[in-house]
Amino acid sequence: MTVLLLDGGLATELERKGIDLSIGKLWSARILDECPELVYQVHLSYLEAGANIITSCSYQATFDGFLEGGYSFTQAKELMVRSIQLCKQARLTFCNSGQVATKCYIAASCGPFGAYLADGSEYRGCYGVSKERLESFHSSRLDVLVAEEPDFIAFETIPDMEEVQTIVQLMNTRYSSIPYWISIQCRNETEMACGTPVETIMPCLREAKNCFAFGVNCVLPQYLSSLTSIIRDQIRRLSLSTFIVAYPNSGQVYDTVRKEWSPENNISIENWVDYVVGCGADIIGGCCRTTPYHIQCLKNRMSCSPKDERKRRRKNAKI
Repeated sequence: MTVLLLDGGLATELERKGIDLSIGKLWSARILDECPELVYQVHLSYLEAGANIITSCSYQATFDGFLEGGYSFTQAKELMVRSIQLCKQARLTFCNSGQVATKCYIAASCGPFGAYLADGSEYRGCYGVSKERLESFHSSRLDVLVAEEPDFIAFETIPDMEEVQTIVQLMNTRYSSIPYWISIQCRNETEMACGTPVETIMPCLREAKNCFAFGVNCVLPQYLSSLTSIIRDQIRRLSLSTFIVAYPNSGQVYDTVRKEWSPENNISIENWVDYVVGCGADIIGGCCRTTPYHIQCLKNRMSCSPKDERKRRRKNAKI
């Protein structure tokens, strides 16, 4: 498989365009109503930067969240549909520009139950809710998104082992016609956010009918090498035909109490690219605090000839 490039942070770009996402619990999903043209522009900017896959603005778009935010059931459904339509419009614009060398894909983003809670639970897991609650939460949104025929579903930032198992069972029984990936949130180089060792969750993928990729997102880039190595070893041991997806944040740390990103621990984009390309995943990109420039740098690095890459490494070794 040729390495595919994902987009980067959607909310990050909306904030860079002047949007305040701190109001309420809907985060970027609110902008589907208030300023959808900006969402379209962000999608287009990532395609222009070299992304093969753009993810919809539906990470935090749920019936639960919209209803609590004052929207009607009908309005909530319309906004979820809009999230996919905006991706399709951006893809059509890009394809009509004549710049397309490879096919562009649309992934319908589905965040975890913890994202709806908007209290940092996606970085902790262990929600303390029933399996039935998790099923109803995910299925109500999936009914809408799957009907819009994205290329696949992206379950993102999943912090909890039980939620992974629920997703696999739900997709097997109700949505087996559409491919999907699961990317988990990890608190260190070996454990999911809930504390479960990463290798513990992998056996459930043997039962997954259409999970074509598994990996991590919104983790520190320094964790990628270890995490993807664990996942790769488990894929081999379990004889899975599963690709690896990896898209870390920029290297900053999110404060779940203050709900802001710390400027500490910043790493250069060149080092960020080293971590991402070096992890050897099949699908790579960026998450929070990454931009189209990050994706452009990934594309440039991947297009380097072996000779140019050796020159780059020699130059860096002298610095």
